[in-house]
Amino acid sequence: TSLGFPKNSSLVNAYYNYNQDKIIARFHLDYPQEISIDLFDVAGSNILLTNTEFYTEGNHEILLPAPDNAGVYFFIYNAGNKTPVHKKIMVSK
Repeated sequence: TSLGFPKNSSLVNAYYNYNQDKIIARFHLDYPQEISIDLFDVAGSNILLTNTEFYTEGNHEILLPAPDNAGVYFFIYNAGNKTPVHKKIMVSK
């Protein structure tokens, strides 16, 4: 887990699925809340902004479209009043 997460939620993992050409973001919630995930490149360009959706407690998985290029990307996980950042490197597509 990363620093800054709400006490009762966490982004478990985010990774590129080569077979589906998607990013899979998995997270866990101990209580229902609204979640959104943003994706930025190293230049600060917003590559993807998901709609804020309400999720129940438990484990969840979101399929996101993959960026067009390999590179370093930052996932911003918006849950409650916290927005921790995870750095991910996509080696190839």
